[in-house]
Amino acid sequence: SAEGFEKYFSEREQRLNALDKGCIRITLQMQFHKTGGQVNINLKDSGHGFNHKNYGDNQNNENSLSGRGIALVKQLCSSVTYFDPGNQVEAIYQWDSQDL
Repeated sequence: SAEGFEKYFSEREQRLNALDKGCIRITLQMQFHKTGGQVNINLKDSGHGFNHKNYGDNQNNENSLSGRGIALVKQLCSSVTYFDPGNQVEAIYQWDSQDL
């Protein structure tokens, strides 16, 4: 709802203002093959993470105003792997030359 978005942006601003340190490391590795290739995308942040084991696909509803991003990444990628404690994820996207 509009009120939910307003609350989200307000809380986001408060948390960003309170943040005194933190980082995100992004690593990309590309491999090319005769028939296409793949890119491994690894994201790791300095936060405490989240309980990714309890975060299932059933929480993603296409009619929802939020929560669709992870489901979309899982549809596009051949694999999405979370690492404990939930502050690191690797997504592997593969393509064929015919797709281009």
